[in-house]
Amino acid sequence: MAAVETIDTLNDSMGLVSFATVVIMLHSNRFQVGWRPASWVFNMAYLDAFAFLFFYLAGVVEDAASCQYTATLLLMADVVWSVKDFFKFGFIVYRALAIVNARRQWPIYFVSYVSLGLYWWFLLESYPVVVSHSECAPSNIPTDGQLALYLFWSVVEIGVSAAVVFKMSRVSRIVQKANIGVEVYTHFKQAEEVRLLIATLGMGAVTILAVDGLVRRRDDVAISRIVFVYGQLVLVLGAAQGSVGQREEGEPGDDFSDI
Repeated sequence: MAAVETIDTLNDSMGLVSFATVVIMLHSNRFQVGWRPASWVFNMAYLDAFAFLFFYLAGVVEDAASCQYTATLLLMADVVWSVKDFFKFGFIVYRALAIVNARRQWPIYFVSYVSLGLYWWFLLESYPVVVSHSECAPSNIPTDGQLALYLFWSVVEIGVSAAVVFKMSRVSRIVQKANIGVEVYTHFKQAEEVRLLIATLGMGAVTILAVDGLVRRRDDVAISRIVFVYGQLVLVLGAAQGSVGQREEGEPGDDFSDI
């Protein structure tokens, strides 16, 4: 059980990586926030670090404060995380649409608002104090809202991963016949796409395992925060290089519109 406890400790310590992500953004001078989907990755990073502050504060005061107070702090952390995921999944869909050269904007907002709604459904079921004030500790029992949320996330992550793989396979065939300038440009674009693919595959694997655990009613080793936070770091690193944040909303992800 020592190994499980070590992994649980690492999982709960991912706030340090989240704080470091914000430092990287500030160091790279890529710290702007905004409502354009291209900037949502930075909103995501700030909100993740902010949520971890509430999460850690709840652990610090747990022994001294009342149960209701601790539960309120945990609820505040989850509310902030729900908004963070609004921006994260919206940005992921935005990047996927840019990669496949699609100009539609409604899928970005559709995915974001559905994620937010399902997350709040999950919170209403997990924190009975919000509804009835009869209990104060958040429930660890799997809920329908949690299952629906993870299923939705899995579909989005699988869909984005499939879109990236499909586009990369088509571009690679074109590059074999292209000149050196196009090849260098495509290498740069593929680096962007690989970062997105790594993030979505990692997070997708975790959410699929979480869905399986919820259906089977079993507790798996907690690694979700490890994968999610590092996946977010990968997204921020790509944006911090300037290739994402400077692109206007609706602009195609590349110049291979005929691919």
